[in-house]
Amino acid sequence: MKQEESPWQVHKTKIIIGFQILLSTALFYLLFSKIHIDDIKFLFLQSDPLIFAGVVGIKAVSIAASVFTLITIIYFFNHKIPKRKLSKIYFSSLFYNNLGVGTIGGDTYKWFAIKREISSKEQATLILITEKIVNFSMLVSFFALGSLIVYFSFHPASIILTIPLALVLIFLVQLVLQAFTQSKLFKFLSKFNKVKILFDHFELFYKVQPLHLSVATVFSFLFCLMNVATLALIVHSLNDSIPVSFSFLVIPVVILFTTLPLSFQGFGLREISITYMFSLFGYSLYIGAVAALLLLLANLLVSLLSGIYVLFQFKKSLGKSQEDKDSWHNRN
Repeated sequence: MKQEESPWQVHKTKIIIGFQILLSTALFYLLFSKIHIDDIKFLFLQSDPLIFAGVVGIKAVSIAASVFTLITIIYFFNHKIPKRKLSKIYFSSLFYNNLGVGTIGGDTYKWFAIKREISSKEQATLILITEKIVNFSMLVSFFALGSLIVYFSFHPASIILTIPLALVLIFLVQLVLQAFTQSKLFKFLSKFNKVKILFDHFELFYKVQPLHLSVATVFSFLFCLMNVATLALIVHSLNDSIPVSFSFLVIPVVILFTTLPLSFQGFGLREISITYMFSLFGYSLYIGAVAALLLLLANLLVSLLSGIYVLFQFKKSLGKSQEDKDSWHNRN
C-alpha cells in the first residue's frame, strides 16, 4: 500500500521557492529604502553603453573559462564528452539557473545531462562535487589575495598566486576526504549503500594527476578574473577614483553569497552584498547599487542569450526527430 505523503512533502518546493522570492523581494526593498531612485537614474544614464557591451563580452569569456573547467574535470575521470555537447550543457545550465534557487537549477540540469552521457549517477555527482571543490578553492584564494592587495597594498599582479594557493587547498581537501574514509563515522555511514558507492568513486578524486588539477585551476582562475574585470570595468565607468583592486575582494564574496540557496537565483542577495561592501569600505552606496544593478543586467542578458540558444537547439532537435520519423515511415 502506497504511503500517503504529508502536506509538507507535497508543497515543499512551492513553500521553499515562495520563501526565497519573499526574501529576494525584502532584500530589494531594503536596498531601495536606502537610496533614491532619481540618483540611481542619473548614474545609470551616466554609464557608457560601450563599456556595458564590453562587460557582457567579458562575462561571455568567463563562461567559456567555466566551460573548460568542467571539460577538464570530466577528462580527469576518463570520460569523453564532445566539447560542443558540453558547451550546450553549460549554456543550458545558465538558462536553468533562472528557474532554480542559488545555482541549483543549473547544477541539477548539468547533473542529469552528464549522467545521461556517462551512464553513472555516482560519477556525475563526483564530477559536480569536484567542480565545486576547484571553484570554491579558487574563490577562497581570490579572497585571501584580494585582502592582501586591498589592506597591505600588494601589487595587483600578485593575484596570480591564487593558482598555487588554490592547488594547496584542493590538496588539503583530498587529504581530509582520505582521512574521513578511515574514520569511525565513515564506517558507520558505509552501512548506507549509496554513501559507500559514492565514496568508492571518490578514490578517483584522490588519484587525480597534479597536471590535470593545475589545468582546471587555471581555467577557474580565468573565470574569477573575468568576473572581477566585469565589476572593475563597471565601477571605473561610474567612479574612476575607486581602485581596481577593490573588485578582487568583492567578487569572491558575492559569488559565494549568490550560490547559497537562500534567495531566488541570488536576486537581492547579490545586489545587497555588493552595495554594502562598497559602504563598508567608505564608498558611495549609490555607486555600489548601480554597479550591482548593471552587473545583474549583464547576468540576465547572458542568461537570456543562453535561453535563446537552448530554444534553438530544442527546435533543431525536434526537427531532426521529425525527419527521422518521416524517414522511418518512408522506408516501411
